[in-house]
Amino acid sequence: MGSIQIIRSPAAENDLVDIWLAIAGDSPRAADHFLDAIAERILHLADFPESGPRRPDIAADARALTIGNYLTLYRLAGRRIEIVRIVHGARDVSTLF
Repeated sequence: MGSIQIIRSPAAENDLVDIWLAIAGDSPRAADHFLDAIAERILHLADFPESGPRRPDIAADARALTIGNYLTLYRLAGRRIEIVRIVHGARDVSTLF
């Protein structure tokens, strides 16, 4: 399989900062480990881009990857994966895409 480009939206980058800050209040080390786990799962998408189930309830082209209590919302566009948002699963995600 050829290389797939993974890009993160500015909103997803901000989400990662917010997640780190929320967890780091209790444990900076745990926050680092969790963000590493998110990054690892996102990189895994390069090999298995369709591994996240479709989420037509969010948007026609939305897919979601669950990591702990968080959803990584993404879309496929040819040889590119766009990470749109990374949010807590309890959040109303219908307006985020």
